[in-house]
Formats: sequence, structure tokens, C-alpha cells
Amino acid sequence: MAVPNTSLVSVAEVDDNHLKDLSATYPGTKVYKDWRVMLDKEAKNLDAVVIGTPDHMHAPIAMNAMQAGLQIYCEKPLTRTVYEARKLREYAEANELVTQLGNQNSQGDPNQTTVQALRDGLLGAVTEIHCMQQKTWGSMDPLEPPSAPPPGLDWDLWLGVRPERPFVAEEFHPRMWRSRLGFGCGNLGDMGCHIFHPWYLGLDLDAPETIESFGPSGVNDETWPTEVRVRWEIPGSKVSGGKRIKVTWHDGGQMPPEYVLKAIGGIQNLTRSGSVIIGEQGVLVSPHGMSGKVRLFNGGKEAKEAVQQLTGPG
Repeated sequence: MAVPNTSLVSVAEVDDNHLKDLSATYPGTKVYKDWRVMLDKEAKNLDAVVIGTPDHMHAPIAMNAMQAGLQIYCEKPLTRTVYEARKLREYAEANELVTQLGNQNSQGDPNQTTVQALRDGLLGAVTEIHCMQQKTWGSMDPLEPPSAPPPGLDWDLWLGVRPERPFVAEEFHPRMWRSRLGFGCGNLGDMGCHIFHPWYLGLDLDAPETIESFGPSGVNDETWPTEVRVRWEIPGSKVSGGKRIKVTWHDGGQMPPEYVLKAIGGIQNLTRSGSVIIGEQGVLVSPHGMSGKVRLFNGGKEAKEAVQQLTGPG
């Protein structure tokens, strides 16, 4: 709402507890429990729809809103499946709709700096990338027994297109849906889209050719496991130097191998969330976030002032 000349016409929210300050802040805004009812009644009064629901409802809401002729800003991850993402893209292109995927930090200083450094060939041919994130969006414990939904929550509407299942306190809604299969994408889907973004864009990469998962399997068929490690092999691009690139994801506090830590002068130089990008002419440490310094290392020593730190638009 900080965007000039913007008014909040209506809101769809399945949990009354999330609307405490809305009427006081935006007294003219209409509130609906069911997003379908809101679109039916308000589409003619809207220019665009912002979608910030749990992941499993992004695709159905976005498609219905676009079918009503509305522009879309949808939070990441755009969808849960490749199929859903392709269908949304095809519809938006065919109907000339303005759409945007929300990926916070994409315009932050470290991202902008990393993209430019890679496009400038600062590392030479890139051969290996290690990405890490400390969060644990998952569990190795079984779910607790079902319980009654809290007053004010329409649990059936929250489930939306997912099969019916019982509510479990402190799970699914309002936060832990990210950890659950069928609702969120785990730590990799939730944070990987941020962390992969700068090097994927800066190196102009295409799809991976192989994917291999290491670590524990899930404790049940509802929950993403923790301490995940995944490895991809991605064909090199002209920008990256043309060599095949091995990308490894480490989450839940796992560290890259010792030779990677040695290449950046020790664990003290490792970002808690972000990437270590290894090239034939140096190693780049790219932190995740809106601020932070991107650092270049050669032979385990930092090359001072070697990276031009850019300021993103935010």
C-alpha cells in the first residue's frame, strides 16, 4: 500500500484473527472469507490481485483471477508444480496480462552485485556452486493428533483444492504448511528460489540434466524431511564459461565440504544463508538478503575491493 495511487478495494481471508487491524487501517475495504465470492463480486472494481496464500492455492487463485481479466502479483513460489507454472504463463501470455512473481531480495544489493560480477566473468569458467540455508522447514517427527480448528478459521476454505484432512494445532496453519507435502515446498522450495536466483540469472543457465538427493527420507507421507542435501548438474552457458556446473544444496545447518571452506579461508567466511560460487579464477561468497557484502577469494585469501558492490533499487 506504499505504492502511490493505490487503494485496497477488497481482501479475502479465511482466518478472522488475521483481520484485527484491517478495518481500522483501511475502513473502506470490503472483506470476504471466500476468494471466489470476492472475485465474483469485485472483479469489475479491481485492476490487480496480490496473492499471498500458502503455496497450494497460488495456481487456482491466480488462474481464476486472470480469467476475470485481472493482472497478477503472486508470491513465490509461483506454484507447487512445473505443470501449474506453465499453464499460468501460457494463459498470461495468450491474454496479454501483466504479471509478476514476488521474490524478495531479488533487487537487493548482494543479488545485484553477484549478477553483475558473474556477467563480467570475474570468476572465469564456473564449475561448482554450494548453497546453504540454516532453516529447517520440515520435521523428522510424526504429526500430533488432530484437534479442533481455532474460532474464526474456516478450515475447509484454507484447505482449498487439497483433499480433506483434519486440523492439527501448531501445524499447517498459520505457519508450518511450508513443511508439509501438498501444501508447501520445504526449505528447498521456500528458500532455494531466493538463494539460487542471483547465480542462475547471472550465469544465464538452463534446466539441470541430473538431480540426486542425499540425506534422510521423510518420516511420513505428509512431511518434508530435514537436513536435506540435493545435487544438480547443469550444462554450462556461454556466460558461465561452458563447463558443466555441479550445484549442491545444504540445509538445516549442514556445511559444504572442507575443500570449499578452505577455498574461502575458513568457516568464518561462510555465509549462513547464500551461495559459494567456484570458478577457475576465484571463489565468490554471495550472501542472501537485502544487504551484505559479496566477497571474492583467491587461494583462500580475500581479494579486497575486487568486487564492485552495487546498490539495488530495493
